[in-house]
Amino acid sequence: MTIQVTNSKVPTTGSLTVSKTVEGTGAPENATFDFGLSVTDAGGSAVTGTFDATTTHANGTTSAAQITLTADANEFSLSNGESITISGLPDGADYTVTEAAKAY
Repeated sequence: MTIQVTNSKVPTTGSLTVSKTVEGTGAPENATFDFGLSVTDAGGSAVTGTFDATTTHANGTTSAAQITLTADANEFSLSNGESITISGLPDGADYTVTEAAKAY
């Protein structure tokens, strides 16, 4: 009898959630806020490709979409009380999220 065993590493993935909460009275209720995102893997290389994204709106409803990450600029917008979750990102990735300044 011969038994063959093969060990394989199962790739693991993670997710990133970005939320926007407005406090105070400076911003209009219907304002949108622009964000930039860069993602690098554990080796420092840009993570690129298409990933599932779910936006949770202020009223609790959700909408599913896909977001394509490039090595250059990646942008998305959120309103007060919204969040976006991007899933399927490589485990151990580093994220940089920036918010564009508004004159409120």
